[in-house]
Amino acid sequence: MASWKKIIVSGSIAEFNHISASGDIVPVSDGVSNLGSAGQEFQDLFIDGTANIDSLVADTANIDGGTVDGITSLTAAGDLDIGSHGFRAQTLTADNQTSGNVTIYGANGLLTEDSDLTFSGATLSATNLTTTGTIKNMALVSGSSVSTGSFGRLQTVQANASIGGNIVTIGGTLTTGGTLTTAGNFTTQNNNVTINAAGAARTLTLNESLTIGDGNDGTLTFSAASKTLTVEDTSVVNQDLTTDANVTFADVSATGTVTVGGDLVVNGDTTTVATSNLIVQDAFGFFATGSAGSNVDSGIVVQSGSFVNSGSAFYHDINAERWSVAKSVAATSTAVTPLESVVTVKEPGDNGAPADADVEYGVGEMFINSDGTIWIYS
Repeated sequence: MASWKKIIVSGSIAEFNHISASGDIVPVSDGVSNLGSAGQEFQDLFIDGTANIDSLVADTANIDGGTVDGITSLTAAGDLDIGSHGFRAQTLTADNQTSGNVTIYGANGLLTEDSDLTFSGATLSATNLTTTGTIKNMALVSGSSVSTGSFGRLQTVQANASIGGNIVTIGGTLTTGGTLTTAGNFTTQNNNVTINAAGAARTLTLNESLTIGDGNDGTLTFSAASKTLTVEDTSVVNQDLTTDANVTFADVSATGTVTVGGDLVVNGDTTTVATSNLIVQDAFGFFATGSAGSNVDSGIVVQSGSFVNSGSAFYHDINAERWSVAKSVAATSTAVTPLESVVTVKEPGDNGAPADADVEYGVGEMFINSDGTIWIYS
């Protein structure tokens, strides 16, 4: 059926319900015409191909595929989520971060800086370091290491490392205020070991093994520099050895001179002096001092004859109560039978005859007056 149709001429405004084109739809001039306006927007735009847009302003953008490139600036008013895909950039800058702080993954994968872990030049610094595995192949480790639990193994491969490239096993606490250097293994078990170099740098050198027994605390002090303490064979020091101490030894041997500044007390059964000559500066020698309650024979025995530890005795016989002599007396004898008695002489200083009261020792005593008269008690 015939009807009226509107004729569109140049400069007029046309309204269409639907436009289909088998060719291109182009503006009359480049860059001067709009498709829609701010108050009259098209709803959806469907393009099967490439959209060449000089500037894109969109409330939302959903790009399901392809490549977005050549972007010089991208500003977002909210979060950007690229899903489970990679994000690649030559440089990445984060606002409001401190230079040198290391970034750590936080809750829900959020990257945040940590002031306890910093990196400067070639140095990584950490306030605390905790590991359940192995720290290895590091050229230099400096600072401090504190373990609040089990410190399994610390190993270095450096030839000049402070632990010599070996393994240190620490069962408790190791504390050092300076340098700890070992060329081999350093092992401590069960309890703590504290070494305090007081006053100045100190050196402890062990060429052999050293075992400190389960005793009491003590102090070993040298009176001057370059002093040496030598312990031969199996030796036990269980008493005070200072100059004012009372020291007890089972046996003492000296190859040099022994000087006793005080008294020398010998409580044994036999005292042996193996010298060529015995010099005693004392005016008197007091023998048998322990026999005050029960007197015994006492004197000296001189080696004579061919029997070892036997000789002639000059002694005081307790039964005769006078000085006597005897032969073949054993060196270990405590009682002797007199062979003869020693003759004693009394000089009264006058010419009177001796009386019974003048007898001191008994038969054989001599009494000589001033005029030469000789008396013998018999």
